[in-house]
Order: sequence, then structure tokens, then C-alpha cells
Amino acid sequence: IVDAFYVSEDAQAFVVRQPGVQDRRIAKNEIRKSSYIRRSLMPEGLLDALNEEQVTDLLSYLMTLK
Repeated sequence: IVDAFYVSEDAQAFVVRQPGVQDRRIAKNEIRKSSYIRRSLMPEGLLDALNEEQVTDLLSYLMTLK
């Protein structure tokens, strides 16, 4: 079982991403079953604990990431 974020695919393989490691290419013939779960990396309710200035600072920082 691999819990990862979908990056892309071609006819032969899926490319997935896990935090802290290089993207991984997994051959389709090695996959028995795949499923997608829509979830965010951002924890639920995170912004509720922040004031307006902190939210603005967080958004500004996130926009600088590549």
C-alpha cells in the first residue's frame, strides 16, 4: 500500500509524490488497485486560529514557494 499524492501518469506508469522524498514512478502492471481521496495538505480549521494579519502572512509565504 502506497499513500501518496498523484502527480501524473503515462501509458506505463503513475508518478506519485510523498513528503520528503523524490517523486516515485510505479509501473501500472505492479498496481493491483488505485483510488483517489480528495484531501488537502492544509489541516482543517487551521485558519480559524489565525488573525487576519497571520492569514495574509501565510498566504504571502505560500505564494513564494515553487
